[in-house]
Amino acid sequence: MFPAIKNAGTGAWRNPASLEHTTVFDHKVAAKTAEDLLSKHSEQQAKKRPRIVASNKTDQTIQMVLKDENCVGRLQRRLGFPLMANESATLFSPRACSRVSLITQKIIFVPEDQDLGNQKKPFGVPDEIAIILEQHLDKNEADTDEKIWPIIWDFAGQDIYRAMHPIFMSSDDIYLLVFDLTKKLSEKAECRVNVGHRELTATALNGEDTNLDHLFRWMDLIHSLKKNFQSDGLSYPPVILVGTHADCVDDPRQAIESVVEEECSSVFDIDTYLPHIADCLPIDNTKSGKSTDQEEIIELRRKILELADTMPHTKKKIPLQWHRVEKEICQPVWQQEKYLLLESFREKMVSPYCTFEDEGDFDELVYFLHGRGTIVYHEYEHDKKKGLIVLNPQWLSHVLCEIIKVKPDDKEPWIIKDRKKLAEKGVLSVND
Repeated sequence: MFPAIKNAGTGAWRNPASLEHTTVFDHKVAAKTAEDLLSKHSEQQAKKRPRIVASNKTDQTIQMVLKDENCVGRLQRRLGFPLMANESATLFSPRACSRVSLITQKIIFVPEDQDLGNQKKPFGVPDEIAIILEQHLDKNEADTDEKIWPIIWDFAGQDIYRAMHPIFMSSDDIYLLVFDLTKKLSEKAECRVNVGHRELTATALNGEDTNLDHLFRWMDLIHSLKKNFQSDGLSYPPVILVGTHADCVDDPRQAIESVVEEECSSVFDIDTYLPHIADCLPIDNTKSGKSTDQEEIIELRRKILELADTMPHTKKKIPLQWHRVEKEICQPVWQQEKYLLLESFREKMVSPYCTFEDEGDFDELVYFLHGRGTIVYHEYEHDKKKGLIVLNPQWLSHVLCEIIKVKPDDKEPWIIKDRKKLAEKGVLSVND
């Protein structure tokens, strides 16, 4: 799993270093706050940009004119906590002066006629929000464009990992099935397995499986997630077939189209599987990382974004505080916690930020976070409160991979009973 790509376009999907650890919540709060500030000042000084004065070089603090205490109130509500200041910092009372200084670690907003003098730097708004806010103000505009933020999962294609794939898959995803154009789909499938620092070739578990069989299994799994929604004959979730090593075949476009028209059509049910295929695109691996000749990868990015724009869930309005919960989940203290029961998750992580008039809204929040890959939710049918929330999906993936790769050892007969329980009931025992 890779971090969400902020406001993805057709350029390289890579986050700037300064935004690497920022979240959707940070960007939304910064954008709305910048919009509030710039809107207020555009009314007061239609032809004059707000005064921005750089502070000392060590903390790059910015001082900006502000005479609107309402902005502070709105920002406090978005953050979910009051802005704080250290003991030496002076906050102007809105009631006493009808003006206020907005305090952040990176930005200080002060009345135009007020000199901070030798006051110590106050604090309150998190750095990650202040940095983004500073960028908006520097451009003198708020970024209100609602773009797609792709989150990329790279699934292991080896068949030994097949059992764990459904845990991390969603009907709201776009799937890229990647295969090598230089290999015939009728050939027996080979698996590339990392052992230490080496990559070795291994025979597939089902020794007679071909490369086409592997594609078929993926299509069957994706089809099992089918939604009751179609657009222009396309079934969801959509699939893009990506043929690599395009530089090694004479006509890559023709090569990948023939895969669908001839080989896949002979195996796939035309009315069942083929409607999921949105496009077939070849990729030349030798052009990776180059600044020119990127038309193929640009076309792939564009197609992904176009498909995402047609999916109903990308149009849903999400409460800001749901993103606040998501930000909390990503904090190191909770990533170390690994998992919580549903009841505990609600009490510790959701209730401080969200209230629900309808109990179904809490379920919607859980499914929203699961669909985004922020958590993995496993529902316990006998007692909903005992449902399991995995706070670190990457940790779960690693644990399952290690379990799958462990070979049975006849020298440890005491574990045979536990292995049998795992195989029959899917329950992993814990032994001291």
